[in-house]
Amino acid sequence: MDVYISSGGNQRGPYSLEQVRTMREKNEIAPTDYVWYQGLPAWIPAAQLQPDGSVGPPPLHQQASLMHSASMVLERVTGGLSSIAGVGKVEGLHRREFFSEVFKKRTDDDIEALFVTGTRTTTPPLNLIDTRWPRPWAFFHALVGAVLLFAGFYYAANHFQNVNSIPGLILVGSFGIPLATLIFFVEMNVPRNVSLYQVFKLVNAGGLVAIMITLFLASAFTTKNVWVWAVSTGIIEESAKLLTVIFFMRNRRFIWSLNGLLLGAAVGAGFAAFESAGYALQFLFKDISNSAQGQETNLMLEVIGMRALLAPAGHVVWTGLATAALWRVKRDQPFSWGMLADQRFYRIFLLVVACHAIWDLNLFDSYLIAYVKYLCLGFVAWVLVLGYIQDGLKQIREAQKGAVETARAPVTPVQT
Repeated sequence: MDVYISSGGNQRGPYSLEQVRTMREKNEIAPTDYVWYQGLPAWIPAAQLQPDGSVGPPPLHQQASLMHSASMVLERVTGGLSSIAGVGKVEGLHRREFFSEVFKKRTDDDIEALFVTGTRTTTPPLNLIDTRWPRPWAFFHALVGAVLLFAGFYYAANHFQNVNSIPGLILVGSFGIPLATLIFFVEMNVPRNVSLYQVFKLVNAGGLVAIMITLFLASAFTTKNVWVWAVSTGIIEESAKLLTVIFFMRNRRFIWSLNGLLLGAAVGAGFAAFESAGYALQFLFKDISNSAQGQETNLMLEVIGMRALLAPAGHVVWTGLATAALWRVKRDQPFSWGMLADQRFYRIFLLVVACHAIWDLNLFDSYLIAYVKYLCLGFVAWVLVLGYIQDGLKQIREAQKGAVETARAPVTPVQT
């Protein structure tokens, strides 16, 4: 009988019953560990495994078993997503440690130092790049600030019916949360070789060039089929945003996949912001038209509120993922269209298009089902983002190791 042991989310084995018995006697298996062997429907607490291999009565605390089962299911789902995307399974990321810097007090100098990047004096050399999991904090402060500011404008517009609050509501709702999400990717770019000038150039480009390309491509394609429309929208918009990154950054010396993640997120943030502002204005006109007919509606408030809330799960991460996949192929080579045929790119691009298409499909007239769908798609996207961050850190570590080995290599004397 082959017995497997799960401890702290890590699986080991197989072991024989005799080995497991010895490990329990030496306290090498903790009470919180779980075991499984062929024939068991699920993992069981180690305390239930009897010396003869049978299963004893369950422990009193069934909640721990349920939590472990849920953890195992989540682990399998995230592992499957990482495998589909072609990136490694996320390991060594501890939630408490990851967000440990969020509530630490910061001085103005600390904040300014974070955003002064990409210059000759602030870009660290390869050997000094910190390849540990980053500990983001600035994005959280920006996100909370954007949410509070949006909530204030939303309350003023909804409660006081104050027209003067509407421009602020549209501006903050459209730009605040996407840009706060973008700051997360700035913090993840540990090479610190991309300046804020480049970032916000792409934000503006995402708002103008990508939308213009989208309108041009969409004008040549019309359909009444909701499935074809959703898929075509995903293909057109994701292609337009990717083409924008390629156009502005194809000759730049940004060689890391973490660079691609940031550059794509910048275009995605700009696209999301200007698109949301357009939708807000469109539904504001509808509210005005309904009001003229004696019908009081708040369609604009609903739309801008929903798009602000869901901004971290959409365009920002989708374009970041597609560009990170392309930069993973590109590295330090000049861009060529043949790179788009590399499976390391098109696998993730097709996955992004699929997420976009499912996002746009509204087959059920239910807010609950819609938000569950959005949350699930956001979960998928952020699992892949973490996978690409881990892959990017590994890429830099390998480059650092290669540089050290090159420096240590003996020099062959030149014969004269």
